[in-house]
Amino acid sequence: MAESQNQNAKKPETVGLINHTARIFHLMPKGKTAPMRVMPGLNRADPKDWEAVKDSKLVKHLLADHQLEVYAGEPEIKDMTIAKAKELVAVTLDRAILRKWSVEETRPSVAKAIDAQLEKVDGSKKAA
Repeated sequence: MAESQNQNAKKPETVGLINHTARIFHLMPKGKTAPMRVMPGLNRADPKDWEAVKDSKLVKHLLADHQLEVYAGEPEIKDMTIAKAKELVAVTLDRAILRKWSVEETRPSVAKAIDAQLEKVDGSKKAA
């Protein structure tokens, strides 16, 4: 019975990677022809790609220096303090993630930070 429960346990569809630097990292998963790009802020990664790069020297260094943070699934800014949420928003460059947060976030100061970051990234504004 326990085995079937473990088999039914849902694995995360994505791995959340937070790059705390201003640099873009290109990580080459084994067997792939294109690198996995890790931009500043929150990134979504395929779990298989993450498995293929997580033991590289660069990734180990980034993790040890707290320049890279890893989550099973995508971390929710609504669960973060206002200060931490605004800090993450300010460095995130992924438009899709910012737009998702724009729809979900209810705290006025964080919503304002998301709108400002979207405007910086691509000039779009949250629909009124």
